[in-house]
Amino acid sequence: MTARLRKEARALLPYWAGTLALVVAPYLAGESGAGLSWLSYCIGCALLGGVSFGHEMQHRTLELLLSQPISRSAIWRDKMLTLLAALLSITAVSVGVATACGSPSLFDAAVRIAEPGARMFRWVLSASFAARRC
Repeated sequence: MTARLRKEARALLPYWAGTLALVVAPYLAGESGAGLSWLSYCIGCALLGGVSFGHEMQHRTLELLLSQPISRSAIWRDKMLTLLAALLSITAVSVGVATACGSPSLFDAAVRIAEPGARMFRWVLSASFAARRC
């Protein structure tokens, strides 16, 4: 693991751990906590997507980062790889806990917002990465 990837992982670590805790904790209340867990998952994924660049702006290091002799595509790739690892691990834990508790997971339950049969997993991950492309 390179130093840039370690730096990105350290920046996302508290938010990743908090999201994991908020996704797993509602299942301690029983089956009634599945809806709250989904909400925590959605909010946590959006938070992680925002923090991937937001901590650079908060600490005012974005200008310094972009002035390094590294291509911007390499910086983007490192940030997105770290974000992908965080999102995949949260998704895996969420599906695992839901399966263990006997509740519907992200792959099972349909969300009826715009079209019947739209899957939650597809919307959350695409929204997280689409926000970063803008």
